Amino acid sequence: VTGQACVFEAQFTWELLQGSMVVKSGNTTASIACPDYGTYTITLGSLPSGSYTIRLYDLSMKDGSVAYETRVPFVVS
Repeated sequence: VTGQACVFEAQFTWELLQGSMVVKSGNTTASIACPDYGTYTITLGSLPSGSYTIRLYDLSMKDGSVAYETRVPFVVS
């Protein structure tokens, strides 16, 4: 998974979902923090065939709630 992110201190959390089940998760760092967009890469490894969603989110430093979230569905065949 590759993309661009504009997040506080360039760090955010990700989850690989299959339905509502978390298959893999972790944290990653973009190449630069906001106000610029940095690039990132997340290596998921080999996945069995099926439908997945990658969830990328940033937690609020104020109260720990989800400040920003993006979900992108994809299929492995």
